[in-house]
Amino acid sequence: MPNERNRQKLTKRLVAGLQPRDKEYAIWDTECPGFGVRVLPAGTKSYFVMYRNERKQTKRQTLGPAQTKDVPGVRKEARQALADIERGVNPFMERKRLNEIPLLQDFWKDYLSQHAIPTKAETSVTGDISLWRNRIRPEFGKTPLNEIRRRDVSAWHKREKRNLIAANRALMLLSRIMTMAKEHEHVNYNPCSDVKKNAENPRSENLSKQQVRELMAAIDADHDRSAATVAKLLLFTGARRGEALKAQWSDFDLVECVWRVPQKHIKGGVRRNIQIERSLSSAAVASLEEWKRACGSCDGWVFPSNKNPAVHRYDIKKFWDRVRQRSGLDSIRTHDLRHTFASLAIEGGMTLDKVGLEMGRRSTQTTLRYAHLVKRRDKTAADTVAELIAS
Repeated sequence: MPNERNRQKLTKRLVAGLQPRDKEYAIWDTECPGFGVRVLPAGTKSYFVMYRNERKQTKRQTLGPAQTKDVPGVRKEARQALADIERGVNPFMERKRLNEIPLLQDFWKDYLSQHAIPTKAETSVTGDISLWRNRIRPEFGKTPLNEIRRRDVSAWHKREKRNLIAANRALMLLSRIMTMAKEHEHVNYNPCSDVKKNAENPRSENLSKQQVRELMAAIDADHDRSAATVAKLLLFTGARRGEALKAQWSDFDLVECVWRVPQKHIKGGVRRNIQIERSLSSAAVASLEEWKRACGSCDGWVFPSNKNPAVHRYDIKKFWDRVRQRSGLDSIRTHDLRHTFASLAIEGGMTLDKVGLEMGRRSTQTTLRYAHLVKRRDKTAADTVAELIAS
């Protein structure tokens, strides 16, 4: 128990008149046992409360500086805290837990190192970083995880009026971060749950045969033969743009008509142990051989950078803008060549499984997007047979 000589009813005047001594000392309040004011040799004064925790250990918790708090208010706070502890609820431990909840910008680093980088493809990580910098961090970066509310997330998401798809992707990323925060027990719920996404209009991904002819004519008419060969390779093989741009001549066997794509160049290749050995058509081989003669190289990068041949070409954006304008296919993306390859292959009789292997898709679920083309092809075959029988 505190020394009786140090027990007085704390008042504003009493606390203001306390003078520092050579050693720290405390005055205990007679109105609320366990509550007092502490005076340091430097003259600093602060209120505190003494209590026993669940392990019967004596603990002292500071309630704040005497200069900024009035005695009746802090006495009431001490009584409430002691009453909570008596009921088995420690408000100081809960306060400590809340104070330790990180800001979103600090937890983002954990998301990046523990989830994104180990489990996602490099391009996906780059996309996450872009969404974080441009959309999420400016709005919620300095907010503690437990203070991000559903209404705030909904209002932030609705403010975007132009790029609705990017807003959806940012919402999905924030939701994944908050799910991870819940797993770490920083929050009790995900504030992104039930936030309605923007409607995304489905777009045509497959070129018709006539559009392919128009696109090929525009590709052949362009002066950038390196980029033209890249585009043809994408259409002839269904490869991703990055796989083509990072290709080396050693990956190709133009005699056996095979393209063995290194795992490190495949999206998720190393992580998912994906192997791709693509068959090259005669048109693909002819295009590559023509480019080899034009560039005069048989080793290194197939598509070296124009500025620095020691590295591969980064993109074909300017070329593709010219091709789109020349062909009149303004909305077509280079990735649509991959979908067109799959569609034409299925129409030509290739099975979904075979298409999936050629395109490097480990999951059959993704390839099922083309299942309707199989049904259409089979129906055409059935109609042909029926017409023959009828005739």
